[in-house]
Amino acid sequence: AKWWSIIKGMCDTTFKFKNIGYNDVVDYFNRKTGINLSPVFDQYLRHAKIPVLEYNLKKVKGHSYTFTYKWVTDVTGFSMPFFASTGNGPDIHITANNNQQSTTVTLTNPKSFHIRDDLGYFKVSKTGH
Repeated sequence: AKWWSIIKGMCDTTFKFKNIGYNDVVDYFNRKTGINLSPVFDQYLRHAKIPVLEYNLKKVKGHSYTFTYKWVTDVTGFSMPFFASTGNGPDIHITANNNQQSTTVTLTNPKSFHIRDDLGYFKVSKTGH
């Protein structure tokens, strides 16, 4: 709801009947969200490649797995959330950046684990098969 109210405010009031540029839009979104979205805008609007989420799953023991992930982008400082489905329970919400990070996930069936790339515009690459 917040995202759409920001877009509506941008179109209906802030920039209505005005000529605006790239920096006006990026600054507006940064200010309204309280998040530095400059690297996200930079990646999607100034580079041909879309972000790639690289990840790996490594069994620890039992149903416990180490889930390692990072964004591969043309810009530094990139940070963007994504969802992953564990196959048991609700999707998990994770914010990743360009640095490798990891967390522990419980999977009853590791084949049912998948990144929800249907909820965003990015590629997924599983590493370390």
